[in-house]
Amino acid sequence: MISIRYELNESNFSVKEELTYLKNQTPKKLDENTTLLTLDINEMNVSFEYYINNVSVDNMTDKSQSSFIHTVKKELCKTPIFVKVIEENYNINIKYLDKNYYIIGEVELSKNECK
Repeated sequence: MISIRYELNESNFSVKEELTYLKNQTPKKLDENTTLLTLDINEMNVSFEYYINNVSVDNMTDKSQSSFIHTVKKELCKTPIFVKVIEENYNINIKYLDKNYYIIGEVELSKNECK
């Protein structure tokens, strides 16, 4: 399983400041398998790019890739930090790369998608 963790301060939450802080920390190893490579902020659009070192897209079927994306999206829509970001009308795009830097999948989050 892939750990998705963020070091955003929930008590005094300023989305722009916290995202900028996190951006300045990249690349950032989140756990033994996951690294946040980049975070880009373009007005109200935020893009995250993650590297996952123990996954190979070559070993995944279309069904397992689809299941991966569905599961990730479902979990992110329940994560308080992401909920706060999209409540501020940010759109989030998250790209996951396998151990060979091939795209495993992309997840887009917005208010409409996390209802």
